[in-house]
Amino acid sequence: NYTWSFLQGFAASAVAPGVVVPPILSLQQRGFGTKSGPTMLLLSSVVEDLILGIWGINFLVGLLFDKDRDLALAIAMGPIQVIGGVLLGLGQGLFYAFVATKLLQSEAKMLPGEIPTPANTSRVNYLLSWFVLFTALATLGLASSLGVAGGGAFAVMVSAATIGHLWTKDQVAADVARKQDLEI
Repeated sequence: NYTWSFLQGFAASAVAPGVVVPPILSLQQRGFGTKSGPTMLLLSSVVEDLILGIWGINFLVGLLFDKDRDLALAIAMGPIQVIGGVLLGLGQGLFYAFVATKLLQSEAKMLPGEIPTPANTSRVNYLLSWFVLFTALATLGLASSLGVAGGGAFAVMVSAATIGHLWTKDQVAADVARKQDLEI
């Protein structure tokens, strides 16, 4: 049966992030690939490969076990998940970068003298990192419960890329430090 063969192929070909990501991060910490950015490209490709694998497995499992499933809708869900994930990820990234950051920074400015201390800035970054983590997990959980796990994973990846880009495009020291604190 070709469907079972393709299913096994998707399962076997998916890159395990736990195997690939730590060596890439280790190389990046040692200074390799920090100027031209190939490590970020490799990390993004790991996520994209995993998303494609998740979509392929979901699609083929649906074909195998859900006999009432419409084939055209199942095929169309791939591009729909990618487009929906990109749009949701951009929205989340913009929300994190502008609204959440500005709200948390306004809390820091309420200190005496209106000058945030490094300790206060670190606490703000810590709270923001937990906020990003919990909303990313909520996005993944909601997408999985709606049957679009690949789109949820894509949204989380795009939101992290959006935050990283927006926080480093002007090279503001506080934003670059925040990006490093969040490991984006």
